[in-house]
Amino acid sequence: MTAPTGFDAAREVADAVLYEGYLLYPYHSGALKNQVRWQFGVLVPPAVAAADGEHATCRTECLLEHLPSAGAGLACHGEPGSPHWATELGTVHVRTRFLHAVERTVWARQGATFVPAELVATARGDLRADQEATPREEDTLVPLAGLLGRSPAEPASPAEPEAWIVPLTAPAGRDVEPADAHTDPAGPRVFTPPAAGREPTGRVVRARHRLDAELRLTARWLPGPYRVARLTAELRNVSSWSPPPASPEQPGGDRAAARDAALGRSLIAAHLVLSAPGWRFLSLTEPPEWAATYAADCRNERAWPVLIGGGGGTGCADTVLAAPIILPDNPRVAQESVGPFFDATEIDEMLTLRTQTLTDEEKALARSTDPRAADLLDRADHLAPELLERLHGAVREVRPAGPGSDPRTPGEPTAGAADLPSWDPRADDRAAATDEPVLIDGVAVSAGSKVRLNPAATSADAQDMFLTGRVATVAAVLRDLDGATHVAVTLDDDPAADLAAAVGRYRYFAPGELVPLGGAEHGEARP
Repeated sequence: MTAPTGFDAAREVADAVLYEGYLLYPYHSGALKNQVRWQFGVLVPPAVAAADGEHATCRTECLLEHLPSAGAGLACHGEPGSPHWATELGTVHVRTRFLHAVERTVWARQGATFVPAELVATARGDLRADQEATPREEDTLVPLAGLLGRSPAEPASPAEPEAWIVPLTAPAGRDVEPADAHTDPAGPRVFTPPAAGREPTGRVVRARHRLDAELRLTARWLPGPYRVARLTAELRNVSSWSPPPASPEQPGGDRAAARDAALGRSLIAAHLVLSAPGWRFLSLTEPPEWAATYAADCRNERAWPVLIGGGGGTGCADTVLAAPIILPDNPRVAQESVGPFFDATEIDEMLTLRTQTLTDEEKALARSTDPRAADLLDRADHLAPELLERLHGAVREVRPAGPGSDPRTPGEPTAGAADLPSWDPRADDRAAATDEPVLIDGVAVSAGSKVRLNPAATSADAQDMFLTGRVATVAAVLRDLDGATHVAVTLDDDPAADLAAAVGRYRYFAPGELVPLGGAEHGEARP
């Protein structure tokens, strides 16, 4: 099955989602932050979801706009039974991806047999008993004619469309390898087996439980003059496994052990990648104006559709990543990044430097925890200086300074901004600085006015309390989206006041926290 080209563009971001939080700095399971692993996109068996407040399903709804091929008219859409109908609508390609938890045990040789051990020596170093995970992915092709079932010109049925159900199974398994011939799950390498005639020093055993899931797809045309359909994809864990009952002596049970047992039967970091040739996906965060109502009606639960590979500001793309983490449209992994750290919210340069400062004992512990951690350490330890320098920062775009970049120089307001809701970005112009003064105790205060700070007069935080009585100069009077007034000031006795003003760093107070000063008082510093 040939994957759409958009899937290649999605893989790098999808892999970052797949391994987000897999193992965090300092990259060993003894660290507190790694005691409870795999937080995102975990779909547990239904029995566990019912008992523990976890979730067994995720659901995403996408908007698809049909782009008819050249020469195709509306006539073919009025004949759902005709061959042109299926050909014109094409198929939707869905790739289901998740991690399958693996319980890794190690066994040391003892005479003629092997016994469970905490640690065993491998060709790459020590390896301990722990959890790891193997990636799974399944491709599904579904004809959209079968999902939609009718022409967009036909009246919609009030009934829910019939679901196309695709069963997904990850079989149970148990792999046994000589420790000296340990295969790294993070890559294709196979380490040198023991020399002929020499017995292996230990074994590495990886056990996986069976996973049963299903992908449910539905689609329907949306009312209106546009050729738009809503595609719903729901991924469900349908495993029949139930946790054992808690013992009377320990009603709460061992929650950590219970979670580990459930994870072995769960889809971890579950997400979907979708593409439909001949269609384009519309953004739910920045849809075309005509599709805003359609987007508002979409319901997403634990999977958010993110456009992949679309041009900036177009609001559409040919591929969607339904991720368990809400991302902006068209996310990208920085080209300077040299490999994953399993923590996309952190800074690669900082993590690289911190990893390089780990002690030999800490690095040995991390290497023995997971082969992927060993890969990460190797990369950090041998990173070339010029590659490390690239991580320090990059300028992607330089925009010319313009109106609105300084609170003292407001830009032109957006037409109709006063009628926009406060959450609409186009309404931000309403919060710009104003030339109108604010009246405080009958005195007009504007840019350049001298005031004495009196935050104690209202509810103020501890930081502001230290500023009571200080003299300041007003830099700007601002109005927020709710119509409230705020006064930006710089402290007169602050030696860095000029620098703060140059970069727009001000202290903000409500008018009731300021006392206007007259001429003789302007020079007063503090009481």
